[in-house]
Amino acid sequence: MWKMINAENAIEAMAVTVRFAEPISSVLLKRVIRDLERTTTAAGLINRQAVQGFQVDIQGPAGTAIRQIPMSGMIFQRTSLTRVEGTVIQQLAQQVDIQPTHIIISTWRYRRWSVERDAIIELLKGAFETIAQAVALSAFRIEFLDRFYFEGDPGSSVLGDLLNRDSGFIAPHVFEAPNLWHSHTGRFDDVSATSRKLLQINADAQELASPPSLVGRHSVSVTTAAELQFTPPGLEFAGDDAMTFLSGTLNDLHASVIALFRQAIDSGFQEKHGLAE
Repeated sequence: MWKMINAENAIEAMAVTVRFAEPISSVLLKRVIRDLERTTTAAGLINRQAVQGFQVDIQGPAGTAIRQIPMSGMIFQRTSLTRVEGTVIQQLAQQVDIQPTHIIISTWRYRRWSVERDAIIELLKGAFETIAQAVALSAFRIEFLDRFYFEGDPGSSVLGDLLNRDSGFIAPHVFEAPNLWHSHTGRFDDVSATSRKLLQINADAQELASPPSLVGRHSVSVTTAAELQFTPPGLEFAGDDAMTFLSGTLNDLHASVIALFRQAIDSGFQEKHGLAE
C-alpha cells in the first residue's frame, strides 16, 4: 500500500521565495544581512556561511562585452537532532538564503501552516521592509515537496490509488508506465493587468536511497507550487504595508498550493490519511 514519508503528513520540505525586480546593492545587502542576523539568532538559526556567486552582465547592442560581476550573500541555518532507525543524527531543519536577487526561507521540519507562516514573518521582519522600500519585487513563491512510498512488491503498486487520474495536472501516461517516470506541468492564471499566478505540479517516480530500511522502495514525490509574478517594473510599496501584503500573499499562495495538492492526490487516499480536512 502507499504510505506517507512521515506519520503525520507527507511533507518532506517547504520553501518560500521572494524575488527582486533588480539586484540589490552591496550596501543594502549588508543592511539586510544585519536585519536577518537579529531575527535568525532569535529563531535559533545560529549556523552561518557566506556564499559567493556572480551575475553575467551583457553590454552593448550586440552583446559584445560580457562581464562577470561578483555577488555575495549569506545563508543562515538551524539543525536538529533526529533519531533515524536507532541512530541520532544532526539534520538541517531550517534555512534562510539571502542573495542580491532573492531571499528563500526553507524548512525540512514542517509543523502546520499557521506556525510556519508566523515563523517566516518573524524571520523577515526588518529585512523584508528594508528591501521593499528600496527595490521593486518581481515574484512571491511557495512550494511543497511531498513524498510517498509503496510498502510491498513494487510490481503490485497501483498508482491510481495515490494520484488522481482525472486531475488534469498529472500526465495520463504515468498510470501505465512500467517503471520510473515524471510528469511536470503547470499553467498561468491572470490575477490583474500587472500580475499573474503560476500553478505547478511536478510528480516523479523514484527509488528511495534513504533511510536504510526504505532503500530501494518505490517512491513518488509530488512538488506543488504557486507563484505570484509581476510584470516589469515589478511591485512597489508605499508606506508601511509591506508586511501586511506579505502575510496576505503567503496565505493566498498557500491556499492555491493546497487546492493543487488535493486535485493531484486520490480522494480515497486523502480521506484514509486525514489529508482531506
